Amino acid sequence: MLLSKGTLWVTILSERPGQPGRLLALAANSGRVRRSFRLPVNPLRLVSGFGSLWLSGQGGGIRHRGILRLDPSSGRVLRVIRAAHGLGWALAATRHAIWVAGPDTFPKGHPEKSGVYFVYKIDPHREAVVRRVKLRSTVIDLIGNGSAVWVTGWAAVMKLAESGRPLFRQPIIGAGWSVARAGEGVWVTHTFYGSRRDKQPPPARELLRIQEGSTPHLTRIPLEDSPWQVSAAASVAWIAAGHPSHQVLSLADTQPPSTPTEVPVSGIVRTVEAAPRGAWVAQQNPNQLSRVC
Repeated sequence: MLLSKGTLWVTILSERPGQPGRLLALAANSGRVRRSFRLPVNPLRLVSGFGSLWLSGQGGGIRHRGILRLDPSSGRVLRVIRAAHGLGWALAATRHAIWVAGPDTFPKGHPEKSGVYFVYKIDPHREAVVRRVKLRSTVIDLIGNGSAVWVTGWAAVMKLAESGRPLFRQPIIGAGWSVARAGEGVWVTHTFYGSRRDKQPPPARELLRIQEGSTPHLTRIPLEDSPWQVSAAASVAWIAAGHPSHQVLSLADTQPPSTPTEVPVSGIVRTVEAAPRGAWVAQQNPNQLSRVC
């Protein structure tokens, strides 16, 4: 889900992997469906910026292998942005660019073993990749913050300048799975301990509050279950936790952060999107959207 300028964008996965999905545009205040678009790919991640929607997905054949730039009024594919050896699925929009993670793996024979140590910068005016940045830690999720981009993954949470230069790096043990803006810093779900090489990494059960300009930089908020996703708005963080996700937690961004409060929801929580008042929750079994406060 993506909340942008009064519209709640909801991606609908195909029941068959690799087959095309759909994109719904809902009125954010009522949940009423305004538009429905058929996509050429099965959608994974969606961001808004520069008058367009930017989508990563699976399937669609060679023609749609890359990041899709969509017209939000019609759903039409305006451009497919590609890189020489593929792009990943995590996306973020900053003031001057779209950022995307590298692919899980590079083709056989490539000098690099894994693409997840890279982020790519897309110039929305040239509609092309203009920079590739190699990191010391992996990339699982991205979020824009003005002209900078925050990156979370295995081993660290980082902030990068538009040039790709590291501005801040917070080491962590294990993996940060999801990142959301929080004032001058970010929220990060600490989902696993161990390393990316572990077949079954042990679970971590923390939400991290990272602030580059404070001492200490890192605040840990213990949780009962492993968190998978975080979204934030209006100084409140909303967390999907549990495996499979069965909890939604809310947390006020105070100093120190408030105690997490569980919000009752039914079924399996697929994703949560913070709103100015409350949050939207996408559920499975039953398949529905719910507004929580």
